[in-house]
Amino acid sequence: MLGLLNKPRVVVHEGKGSKRVVTTLFIVPHRDLAYQLVEWIERLVGALGTSARLSSIVQVVVRGSNKPLGTTVKELKETPPHILIGTPQGLLEIYREDEDVLQLPTLSTVVVDEVDYLVETAARKEAGKSFHKAYEKAVRKVQLHPGPTREILDVIYGGGKEEGRKKRAQLIMTSATLRVHLKDYLFEESGWLDRYNLVKIVGEKTAKQVAHSILIAPEKTRVKSKLRHTKL
Repeated sequence: MLGLLNKPRVVVHEGKGSKRVVTTLFIVPHRDLAYQLVEWIERLVGALGTSARLSSIVQVVVRGSNKPLGTTVKELKETPPHILIGTPQGLLEIYREDEDVLQLPTLSTVVVDEVDYLVETAARKEAGKSFHKAYEKAVRKVQLHPGPTREILDVIYGGGKEEGRKKRAQLIMTSATLRVHLKDYLFEESGWLDRYNLVKIVGEKTAKQVAHSILIAPEKTRVKSKLRHTKL
């Protein structure tokens, strides 16, 4: 989180004016974690003694919030945060309400926490082996209902299409367990990651500790026109 807060703030120039936009989209599996991250940021900001409003630094979008959807959209438009934290379904609802409010084309970084939980994949089974029909059924289910995280990342990265690669934000994914079929999907099928431009950070696995993996895809190209970076 410190690294994300330290990222230069993206600014878009429009005519003679300019405005700050969302720099980082942080996707989390549940609302409790979203609010926990906001609390950490609030403590960090308080310790730094910055005069910036917290809403200009971080905001949260979760499904089932007491705040009306229209109010959330209005606030994000009026004060785009440096870091926007949200659950997949909450973010997807905002996107469907107003495609421009999340400012996906100008994002600098996308973080997906617990990708093993948020991106569903079917375990591979060879033809002729037991449970192959169950595997095919699982594949069809995922294809019909890809889930909100897949939908959001396909919008940002073009679902592997070349158009999506022209405006590729840095993608950071964390996983407690990187299953083989999930790894195959991320590297071979999703189109979100460039396997030849990838940094892997893997923790050592011991008897009392589960290995943690972080996949970091560096930015391939920045959005050049009308953009510059500034401090918080």
